[in-house]
Amino acid sequence: MITTRSANDLAKTGQHYRASYLVQQAGYTLGIAAADGPALAALLPANFVEQVTQARNDVDQAHKDKHNAAAESRHATTTQNTQLRAAKVWRRKAIKRAQRAQRPMMAMTAAPMP
Repeated sequence: MITTRSANDLAKTGQHYRASYLVQQAGYTLGIAAADGPALAALLPANFVEQVTQARNDVDQAHKDKHNAAAESRHATTTQNTQLRAAKVWRRKAIKRAQRAQRPMMAMTAAPMP
């Protein structure tokens, strides 16, 4: 684990930051770690850089999934709204046709019989 903080504490802290900024910062930090190389590796626990890299990749993937889900949701809402508008138009047409069908029958029933 790359931190001793609890998952709930990390989730509360993470709510205030954008995932894209976190991924960007991790890329910058990992770049510095790669440049410092062996000197930094001696100060860190074993596989720490690999764990941070994996955490960055996980956050990046989750952000992409969230972004894709939001885009799919917007598309689904647009499709739903289009279909709802079409249903309303169909309903209005059906009501108008039913009203027109009733008019001749009403005229026939209102006319006196010879």
